[in-house]
Amino acid sequence: MTKSIYISRTHLPPLAEYNKYLKRIWKTHWLTNDGELVRELEKKFKKVTHKWIYKQSISLFDCLNYTNKTPCASGNYLFTRGSWLKAGRYNESTSIIAIDSWAFGFNQLATGAKMITLPNTFYYHRYGYESTYIKEIKKINPSLVALQVIIPYLHLIDKKDIEYILSDKNRYSWFENTNNPPIKFKKA
Repeated sequence: MTKSIYISRTHLPPLAEYNKYLKRIWKTHWLTNDGELVRELEKKFKKVTHKWIYKQSISLFDCLNYTNKTPCASGNYLFTRGSWLKAGRYNESTSIIAIDSWAFGFNQLATGAKMITLPNTFYYHRYGYESTYIKEIKKINPSLVALQVIIPYLHLIDKKDIEYILSDKNRYSWFENTNNPPIKFKKA
């Protein structure tokens, strides 16, 4: 049985988990302004594990070779309706869930969208055993899933690198090792 994942529907925690927080709030009568839960949240913010400062212009090469160093991996970017349609919309398939944001960013760039970052901005990210990414990435082989994403664009990739990606030795691990060696694109 497949589980639908809706990108426009609010993700809510299980009600029992939410009620635990409500009971704590009711007990203290303190919602904000340095309340217990606010202090806990601030401690979690201090556990940021990654701070990414992105290049001003992101290319398809960057997206494929530096997967966690572009906005593509986080999904934190804006796009136009036209580029969304051209990229084939957002793929909500559960088969790519762990890399769905990266896949959409890749499709955006591969179909000609421009991706830029605002000057002097950065992205703080905390991931670990609790993150959806960490939970979901363990359920798939990222290289095989990423291959599903890039197949329509193989004509853009250098022939030697296609052979590398599809080889018996690398087909199950190329995506985790894209920057060593980097995957190259054909010259325009």
